[in-house]
Amino acid sequence: QNTSIMEELHKRAKLADDSIDQYDRIIAIHKQDEFPLFAILASELGNAQNVKFIAQKKATETSATIVPQGYNLKGDLSIARFLAYTHGLDGKTAYQRVEVENWISFGINLINVVEQGPKALNPLLKQLDTHLTLRTFSAGYSLTLADIVLYVTVKQSAKSHVGVGKFIDNQAFNLKRFLRLIANHNGVKEFDEKYFPCEGNQNNNNNKNKKKNKKKNNKNNNNDKNVDNDKEKTDEIDISEVFGIPKNIVACLGWIGKNKIPLEGAEVGKVVTRFPPEPSGYLHVGHAKALFLNWSYAKQWKGKLLLRFDDTNPDKEKKEYVDGIMEDLATLGVEYQGPTYTSDYFETIREYAIKLLKEGHAYIDFTPPDKMKEMRDAGIECEYRNNTVEQNLEYFKEMCLATEQGSKCVMRAKMDMSNPVKCLRDPSLYRVLGKSNHYRTGDKYKAYPLYDLACPIVDSIEGVTHALRTNEYRDRNALYDWVIEKCGLRKVHIKDYARLNFAYTLLSKRKLNWFVETKRVSGWDSPAFPTVRGLVRRGLQVDVLKGYVISQGSSQKTTLQDINKLWSINRKAIDGDIPRHSAISVEKQVDLILNDDIEPSQKVIPKHKKNPGLGQNVIHYQKELIIEYDDAVTLSVDEEITLYDWGNIIIREIIKDPETALITTIRADLHLQGDYRKTKKKINWLANNEHLVDVVLHEYDFLINKTKLSEGDSLQDYMNDPIEQITICKADANVRTLQKSQSIQLLRRGYFKVDTSFVASHSPVHLVYIPHGHNQNMSIIKCKVPIRYVDNH
Repeated sequence: QNTSIMEELHKRAKLADDSIDQYDRIIAIHKQDEFPLFAILASELGNAQNVKFIAQKKATETSATIVPQGYNLKGDLSIARFLAYTHGLDGKTAYQRVEVENWISFGINLINVVEQGPKALNPLLKQLDTHLTLRTFSAGYSLTLADIVLYVTVKQSAKSHVGVGKFIDNQAFNLKRFLRLIANHNGVKEFDEKYFPCEGNQNNNNNKNKKKNKKKNNKNNNNDKNVDNDKEKTDEIDISEVFGIPKNIVACLGWIGKNKIPLEGAEVGKVVTRFPPEPSGYLHVGHAKALFLNWSYAKQWKGKLLLRFDDTNPDKEKKEYVDGIMEDLATLGVEYQGPTYTSDYFETIREYAIKLLKEGHAYIDFTPPDKMKEMRDAGIECEYRNNTVEQNLEYFKEMCLATEQGSKCVMRAKMDMSNPVKCLRDPSLYRVLGKSNHYRTGDKYKAYPLYDLACPIVDSIEGVTHALRTNEYRDRNALYDWVIEKCGLRKVHIKDYARLNFAYTLLSKRKLNWFVETKRVSGWDSPAFPTVRGLVRRGLQVDVLKGYVISQGSSQKTTLQDINKLWSINRKAIDGDIPRHSAISVEKQVDLILNDDIEPSQKVIPKHKKNPGLGQNVIHYQKELIIEYDDAVTLSVDEEITLYDWGNIIIREIIKDPETALITTIRADLHLQGDYRKTKKKINWLANNEHLVDVVLHEYDFLINKTKLSEGDSLQDYMNDPIEQITICKADANVRTLQKSQSIQLLRRGYFKVDTSFVASHSPVHLVYIPHGHNQNMSIIKCKVPIRYVDNH
């Protein structure tokens, strides 16, 4: 009896708890000058209904009442948490919920130190920027309360201090992307205009200026709506403003003023594009072009981009690749709707396949593959082309069951076997993969649609207005239109563009996978790989890649481009915003001993002389120094040279190892009164003491040493080996403060990205070399990997 009473009590308690989620309305009271911004934005982004915020003169705190339960919540964050819990903004997994709470605490900490100004705030914002390097949202793959809190607190910090806003614009590009992403959600623009009016007024002024420019140019100034609905034209756009690409990168790309990106049949607000990756590998630079082009058209025309996984080939596809692609998309920072999956539509596609068979537009073919190819090449119709509808339907049923007879079949479109374009000679639409196991549907299906059938059907069903395809598919565009027509579906516009091809660069997922499986690289994120994660790990800025792709537009010309141009733009983009450090190779280290009596001392200098906002380095001075061997071999006795950030010295003695004849030690006198402008050689150095940090520099060659593999070329014959070269160095003590994924410059060596930050003295810092795009080394300190250019061959 007691057990039944307890069960009843637990049942009633659970019902009472559940009923809280089913409130009628929430009434929130707050002070007139203190707005509960977390709760207001959570209400907006959670699409919460019947939430009312009331400002009262007599209110002493922010509180809310849940009606009809009568429960009371106190504080802005408590109300926001309740809205998050009841509207799916609290995280989808236990781990994500923990991360949400961690980043909420981080956001609150920003507010706690806001009075201390940029010196306290900017390091925290840099930490957040680093965290967002490979993420769209702060916790997991979806919007949460953590993102709302961070958005509000960062905006408040920037509003309180101009220096914070400048820091975000110039140094925290990932954070800037994050803020832009949140701002693009429905309702956030109005939120910003109301609670952060400075930015709102600026936008209003920009809009006024645009209207004035329209009047000057006589562009339909009497009816803005008519301009928006013009199907064949679009107003010139500001690339930096519309696509969120920093102006310095726009300048590096050579864009001047405003540009047009025309799109046939487009209507403002109605354009729908799609990005349909196959989950058979990670995204590479070629996929990035497809993504950014689709995104740019949707963005310019105020439409939307759909994400759909084209998963019709179960033998190659994995959940691992779906997750990896989602992470890559978070890194690239584009807004999209979805994802959806072609496998969501398998039943629908099968119904359309049956429709084609019933209406005589397709047939089932038993011809062996080799013979089928010969007949298609010769334009000969096969004997099964004239099957009856009943036969075709029966054979298709056998295909779907993967019977012995059905496994020999393919479904083909009945088009024209005499078509001069051979790919349109009755192409295959459906095939049997009876032993395959789909990562989402398991063994439910035995027959699967081919891309040529599935893609146009799903594009039309999902509302795509413009399908962007590389021009290698141009001959198959007629098949795309044929499928839509015969299935009786809505027409979709096709727009062709040229593939992005780089010299010495492999984009074949099959060949890239070979490098991974044979352990020639560490994985798909290897800095040697042209994958998104590999390029970002190597130091490529996402905005540079985005701008590079969009600047090319949907060009039809297929060329073999030099990837050094991309790296050159990247160098210009980062050069003024990254700190300088010094590292000396210890593989052939040379000791430099000063003959003067020098007491060990320290001095503080800017990390970047032209950008003092990056902070300061501590430089150690003493008698015992180390220098590069490549510098040492150029020196001669009584020569006067300059030590960076110290002054001039005069070489007095050069000591060599008697057995190897290698220089081991150089003795010199300080000559600080000397004129550094008159010396021909200026070298970097380090004080040889316990403060130095062990550093490993990683350089990566291209995967292949031929500009482009030809058909029949063996990958092994043109594969670079080794792909990776390392250099062991000692670096200045300031390297201890570097964060993972931060970019730096090592004096006279080049640019590097922190792959592993400082943990302990016995664990070295790992730095990945960022190509600078030049055809020569930055100094006499040479890279170990050869510089390859298209015009070298």
